[in-house]
Amino acid sequence: FARPIATADQLLAITGETGTCTLDNGYYLTEDIAIPSTWNIANADVYLNLDGHSITMTGETGSVIYVDENSKLELFDTNKDTNGKITGGKGFVDGVNDGLSNGGGVYNKGIFNLHQGVITENTATNDAGGVMNYGTFNMYGGEISKNTTKHGGGVYNATETSVVNIYDGKITENTAENLAGGIFSLKGGPVNLYGGEISKNTAATGAGME
Repeated sequence: FARPIATADQLLAITGETGTCTLDNGYYLTEDIAIPSTWNIANADVYLNLDGHSITMTGETGSVIYVDENSKLELFDTNKDTNGKITGGKGFVDGVNDGLSNGGGVYNKGIFNLHQGVITENTATNDAGGVMNYGTFNMYGGEISKNTTKHGGGVYNATETSVVNIYDGKITENTAENLAGGIFSLKGGPVNLYGGEISKNTAATGAGME
């Protein structure tokens, strides 16, 4: 059976079970949760159902969620009345960009599958207001909206081997100060558009994609 999560301590303690965790025996939120630091997913597969609740970053820095290279996050929201959110992220400071932050909402180095839920109102001082992708990001639904940064307001695809697949959902109303309000691919890593909607994003250059 899926396991309830009601507090920040419970959420931050989740490790998952590599290869065995599913939506039925994964986790679901029973309350809105404010976290003071990034939820790090390491060496694990995690299935999380927001169930209409939000995870809000309250710390001064940090992505809301960090998925390492050996991990997978499956994010769902089965609540039909209220949108669960990933929000309030300020981005991960990786030491590469003079103290600037990247990946306000989700910083992914593994596999991140977004099925439902809204990644919204996150910021980063350098790249990727919504999702920073160094691995594989599959968007099957949900929404990435109202995130802000310099490059890649919604999604930033960081390397020539990282992959973004958009099957459904919306990337909308994101803002980049410089390049690509919607999706930015830095080194020509594949961004495959099979469906979904990219609209109403703004940037100095490349409002939708760059």
